Amino acid sequence: MLSSTSNSNERLPRDSYGKIWVFGLAVFLLAAASIEALERYKGYVPSLKDDHALWALARKSLPENDRGAVVLLGSSRTLCDFDLDEFERNFGTRPIQLAEMASTSEPALDHIARESLFSGLVICEISPHLLFPERSDFIERVRLNVATFHNMEHELFSYKERQMRNFLQSRLVILSSKLQMEDMILGVLHNEWPPAPLVVKSDRSFIYMAGKLDEIRPDVDMPEDPGENAVVTEAHIKLMDKVAANVDMIRSRGGEVIFVYLPCRGTIKVTELEKYPRNLFYDAIVNKTRAISIYSEDYPSLARFKPKVDYNHLDNIQSIEFTREFVIILKAKLAEERTTGP
Repeated sequence: MLSSTSNSNERLPRDSYGKIWVFGLAVFLLAAASIEALERYKGYVPSLKDDHALWALARKSLPENDRGAVVLLGSSRTLCDFDLDEFERNFGTRPIQLAEMASTSEPALDHIARESLFSGLVICEISPHLLFPERSDFIERVRLNVATFHNMEHELFSYKERQMRNFLQSRLVILSSKLQMEDMILGVLHNEWPPAPLVVKSDRSFIYMAGKLDEIRPDVDMPEDPGENAVVTEAHIKLMDKVAANVDMIRSRGGEVIFVYLPCRGTIKVTELEKYPRNLFYDAIVNKTRAISIYSEDYPSLARFKPKVDYNHLDNIQSIEFTREFVIILKAKLAEERTTGP
């Protein structure tokens, strides 16, 4: 008979702990598999967290001394409006996506020009209200991306750990950063599932799922004399000179830079017209750099695309066709450049 002071664990057979662990693991895996299946049934797909580390991984894949390479720089418009699969199908090269949400393209262009040997094609979005930001965080996001890239270059563990996390997140909805635990519980208990409009893949392909919605926000009235009070300051001119110097640096290695303006409407468009009229800002940069320009409103095949829900981004359905039409124009522009020269 066991005394009252004996250890209660001694009453269990030695192999009981193993069975308990196996049973617990089986229950956990069954629950996880059930939630995974339910999420997929509800239309969710795996999606990665787009953070500084994911940008750094994309930057790490940027080839050097490869004139056939393509890199995309810009804001969320570039992230959502270009379908990387469609671009590769029609152009023959898959672009490296280095655009960033709510940011300016200038720090990334500066980084590519001065801290790499990239000699391919840079497709750089120019949205004047972002290129000349009134908010410092628009610049800081890209600078943190670059800093993370440099840190990752010296920390092999961080690089490998993020690669493993991406591998798992790209295959399991349950690990998606877009679907939090409270959302899962709410969905299971009340059959109320929040929308997941944005899907991010491991190469930073963005899929904006607003295409499931039929609504299109109405346009707003454009000002009669847009930009009449706009002023080009010394800071603006200094930044334009810096952009021109970076373009020259990329060209000196055999590369090329193409500036693009992507579809935009509504209140955001009004802001750009009033504060940053095209002739004083976008056209001024193109003229100063002698760069190829693809301004979407100049081409009927691109101007017909109207961002649906938020005035600022094409959805997953529009982006495929837009990319196809864009590449047609891009190839024609590059062929013309080769024929006529700068």
